[in-house]
Formats: sequence, C-alpha cells, structure tokens
Amino acid sequence: MGARQCGLNRTLHYSLLDSAGGVFSIDPGSGVVALERPLDRELQDSYRLRVQASDRAGQQGGLATQVDLTVLVLDVNDNAPVFQRRDYAVTVPEDVAVGTEVLRVSASSADVGPNAEISYSIRSGNELGRFSIDTRLGGRSLELVSLWGVGRGRGTISVALDLDHEVCPDFYLAVEAWDGGTPPLSAAATVTVQLMDVNDNAPVFSHDVYNVLLAEDAPVGHTVARLQAEDPDSRANGRITYSILTGDRGNRFWMDPVSGALQVYQSLDRELASHPPGASLLSLEVSDPDGPRNGAPFRFRIASGNEENYFSLDQTGTLRSSRALGPRAPREFSLEVQASDSGHPSLTSSSWVDLRVMGHSQFKPSVSPLEVYVVMVTDSFPGGLVGRVHASDRDAADVLTYDHRGAAPGRVHIGRQDGSVVALPGLEPGRYQMNVTVSDGRFAAVSDVTVRVERLTEAVLRGAVVLRFRSVSPEDLLGRYLGPLRLALRSPGAPKLWPTGEDLPFHLLGVQRVERSDDVDLILALERPAEDGGGGGGGGGGGFFSSQEVSERLEEQEPEEARLRGQGGGALAGLEVLDRTCSGDLDCGDTVCEQTLVVEPRSSVTYTTERISVVVPTFTRMEACTCPGKHHSVT
Repeated sequence: MGARQCGLNRTLHYSLLDSAGGVFSIDPGSGVVALERPLDRELQDSYRLRVQASDRAGQQGGLATQVDLTVLVLDVNDNAPVFQRRDYAVTVPEDVAVGTEVLRVSASSADVGPNAEISYSIRSGNELGRFSIDTRLGGRSLELVSLWGVGRGRGTISVALDLDHEVCPDFYLAVEAWDGGTPPLSAAATVTVQLMDVNDNAPVFSHDVYNVLLAEDAPVGHTVARLQAEDPDSRANGRITYSILTGDRGNRFWMDPVSGALQVYQSLDRELASHPPGASLLSLEVSDPDGPRNGAPFRFRIASGNEENYFSLDQTGTLRSSRALGPRAPREFSLEVQASDSGHPSLTSSSWVDLRVMGHSQFKPSVSPLEVYVVMVTDSFPGGLVGRVHASDRDAADVLTYDHRGAAPGRVHIGRQDGSVVALPGLEPGRYQMNVTVSDGRFAAVSDVTVRVERLTEAVLRGAVVLRFRSVSPEDLLGRYLGPLRLALRSPGAPKLWPTGEDLPFHLLGVQRVERSDDVDLILALERPAEDGGGGGGGGGGGFFSSQEVSERLEEQEPEEARLRGQGGGALAGLEVLDRTCSGDLDCGDTVCEQTLVVEPRSSVTYTTERISVVVPTFTRMEACTCPGKHHSVT
C-alpha cells in the first residue's frame, strides 16, 4: 500500500471500514491487522474485512484506496466429542445369535478434519468379552473388534460371545468416543444391556431318587416327603409346579403343586394284589410350559433298566408289565424313562422309576450291633470302608434297606442298600455313635454302630503288649475270642488290674498274621487306673501294664478259661503273651537290648466280622539297644 507522493502526501493512514464487530483492528501507521477478540471456528470460520489506505495522513483532501481482506480461521482440536445421548439402554433375549447388532451409539465433534474423526471403545463392563464394536465405512464392514471393542466408524455394538441370563443378567458398558486430534479428546456414555430370560433350563430336583419308609396305617393328610427342585431361570420361567407323574396306583397320594409336599390322599393297603402281565403299573404325567406347537403330544420310551423286557411304556405314558414276575425275577428295578416334546428341535427330559417286587413279609429282620476300631498314624483318617452292618431276614424275597441317625452325619455314612460303613475323609479321633435301622418295607429292626477312632501315639506304642493266638484266623480272633479275652482281663476277681465298676481302658492297636504260620498277633495297650502310680510309661492315667503283668493276670484266670473252653473259648488257654526279651543275637554292651514295635508307614489292614471291624496299621518287631529309661520315637 505504498503511494509515490512527497511529504505529507506520502504519509499513509490505514483503517478498517469493517472490523467484523470489533474482532479485528489495524495499526493506522503500519497497516498491521491485529486480533482483538478470541476466535471460534465453530461459530465463524472466516471473516471478510474492508481495508482502506489514505494519503495525506488521512487528512481531508487526501486520496484513498480500498481492498478486501479475507481471514480464514484454522481448526484447533478444542472440542471433545459429544454423544447424542449420555445413557443408552437396550433389552435383548439371552439366546440371541453371535454377531447380532444390539445397539448403535453415535458421537460427533464440532471440529473438522482429523479432529472430527471419531473412534469408539468399550472402556469397562465387557470383561467377559460378550460384546464388540463393529467398524463400518460406507455401509461395508471393515473390522470386527474383539474383546475390548475398539474401532472406528458408526459405533455399532454387536454380540461377540454367547449370552446367558443365569450367568449375568445385565451388562453396564462404559463406551468412549475419541477424536483424532493431538492430543485426542474423549467423551463417555453408558450402555445398559439387559438380557431377557429364555426358558432354557429345566428344573432340577435336589435328589435323583427319594426313598421313604411309610407305614400302611399312615393317616390321610400325613406328609410323606417334601420334594425340592430348583430352576435357575427367572420369573415365570423359574416358577416350579410339582405334580405326580407316575406310580400312584389308585390315586393314593397327593402332591402340593406349590410346596412339593407329598401327602397321603387315601388309606393305604400294602397287601394290594400284584399286577399280571399287561396290567397298568403307573401313568407318566408330563407338563410343558411351551405353547401347543412345542408341547404335546409327547413321545415316551424306556431308556435303560429294562434289558430283559419286563416292562413296556406306550405313547400315552402308561407303564405296563410285559412278563410275569416269578420267583426268579429280580426283586428291584430302576427304569430310566424319557419324554420328548413336539418342538423343533425336540427337547427331552428324563426321570427314574424305582420298582420293587414285594411279597407278603412275615418276619422281622434281625441286625447285629457293630463296633469299629480305627487306628491312625496321622492326624486324620483319609477315608474309606471301615466295616459293614450285618442283617438278615427269613423272608427270602425281602430286600433290606439301611438308614442311620446319630452323632456322625458328615463323618460316617452307612450305605442304604448294603449297610457298608464308610468313614469320610478328614475323620478325626473320637467316638462316633449311631443308630442303624434295617427295614424290609414292612418291619424294621434297630441296632447300634460305634466307631472308635484313635491316633497312635508314641506313649501308647511303648506300652503295647503282643498276644499271640495259635492256629486261628484274624476274623475268628475278633469274632470268637476278643470278647472272652476282655471278660478275662476285666473279671472282678483281679483287683490288681482295674477296680470293679470302671470301664476297661482298652486300646486295640493291631491284628496281623504271623509270617509262615497259622498264628495271629493281637496288639493291645492296657491303661492303668489314674490312681495307680505303677510304671509302664506315660498314658492316660498311671501308664500301661507290662507284658508280664498281663500274663500273670491271664494265668490267674485258669478256672475261668476252663469254663470258656466248654463254650468254644479254648483259644485263651493256648495264647501266649510275648515279652520284650531279645534273641541274644544283638550285642548291646552296656546298654539294654529290647524288642520294640515299629509302625510300617502307609500300610494298614482291614478285618470285619459280624460284630467287630478293625482298620489298623501293620507293625514290625525289631531288636534295638536302648539306654535305661529312654525310648525310640514312633516313625
């Protein structure tokens, strides 16, 4: 903007004819255009200014010229993305297919160019990786974003993995939108995805089979059992209705559809006539909450338990006998029955029908009491079979069942079908008392089961006495001679051992065969009364009786043994109490040679009889040199 004039005529003056509302100013002498107010490209991205230059320093009479000045405002990343909504919510069924679009979020930026390019990510709430954000450009899928769902494009959220309402019914996704500026700016929105429950879980009973003993004179209205089932589905899909499907011949029982309580509906009669071949045994009842197209008619079949074709199941759900159940037929059957609906695909449910062929029981079963000794070398028992309850019934066709009550639930279990006594893992030392009931379905007998669990200590092992029985088996020793032996040691005529009226402090530690012979060793430890200050090492009171003391006690009982021999107890006359005398082969010098018992690690043996069962470790007799008053440790 120069002017070729001299003096005052060459002095130029600049001015703005339009300053855009005072946003810009111009230096009148230099013509430098300056910014007077902040710019905001998002409000106005360009300005058109009219600039005038006058000579004669802008005084009157001077000449002037004008020019247009266009100011373009460049974008700066000063606007974070903005979601159309801060909160999104959607409900989808839990069985929606993988890849299905759930929701589309959208954010925009007031900036332009790279500053307005938006990327999306799922910041949190998708730790299970169930969703992803699908990136699209021009309607064509370019990229499927997996676990953390980062992508560019239209913010489409899709199902990435199978959904399960029972595992997680709701998802709260924090979705972020980032622009492409430097540094990038972001915004967040919350997406709530609620899963609609679908009836995809069948009810499950707490037990596969319920067994109940019921007297035939049970009154009408008596609650026989209370069944319980659970369904992880929610609301109407998880609401359970109970009903009797099969087995209720003559409509004798009623089940509360809400509580699952099974009650007597009519008087019972155990002596109902048995069914001939072709007779109806029971009718299965099936319910299906689905609509008519996916429900009835149902298809029935016997899946297992009918290998000899004693029964048939028609398509009305009626179970019938196909063959006569004679004396040689099995007394019990367990049939797995299946029902399939008419849906596509068809859904199938299974149940079990337990059948027992009953005769007319005339005799009450008999059961023997059982005493179990468990000796451990560790702090707790690892578990396993420790005995068996022996019961019998003179009715050949009767099938016996066993039930127990007492102080050992969760510690000792008695098998319902065979009376096996099983100690569960972690059983600790102590005395466990139970009552066992044996029933043939009509009559019942009750007896006791006592399980004594003892931890073998060093003191007890040092006080052990070995009694050798000639030409007997371990079972004979326990079943025939252990009782008379305890009576002989406990008889009132021997105050030297235990005062009359006190329990016999009797530790049964082991029963084992003698190598290369028919003899059996019984290892015991017999405690002294608490007031007896005799020797024998530490114990529960005054220590333990020595082999010599026990031998003397048995010798005093020769008249009693003679009486026992007349009762089949003659083995007591031939038993030998082994002392701790060494063989002489070991030279101990100034120390004392002594026979000791050493426990064989991780080795135990089980013997069971009708009334006594033992689970005991095995021992080895060894000779060792010891200092007087000192003892070896148990290993």
